[in-house]
Amino acid sequence: MKGIVISGHGEFAQGLFSLVQGILGHTEQLAIAPYDFEKGAEELKSDLIVCANRVDSGEGVIFCTDILGGTPFNKSSEIAIVNPGYHVIAGCNFTTLHAAISLREDDGDDESLIQAIIQQGKDGITSLAEQLVRINANENDGI
Repeated sequence: MKGIVISGHGEFAQGLFSLVQGILGHTEQLAIAPYDFEKGAEELKSDLIVCANRVDSGEGVIFCTDILGGTPFNKSSEIAIVNPGYHVIAGCNFTTLHAAISLREDDGDDESLIQAIIQQGKDGITSLAEQLVRINANENDGI
């Protein structure tokens, strides 16, 4: 099972972690490496390495980060580039994280896993108007 490290600016990581704990309960091999605005980028990288080592059971790690091109994404990428089986996803939300937790034990290849996680995250982004159109088309489905 792949480990998961959540990282983002401010309290992003703590917020997602708290949401996971509240909805899914205790989740194995899940850690956070918050990026405090006063923390240096190299200190964050050290925290990310510590977290990755803690959650990696030998099957790799998925870094779930907030912003493409932000410091958490960039430092996670530096780590992933030199560690086979390590992956970085930017733009994570609860749906993305839930997918990562749910799918990380599947026996498929890593690229298919990452693409499935990203797709589920995208599918979770919608609007009320879009859902009402869907409901009207399929009266029995609900939101």
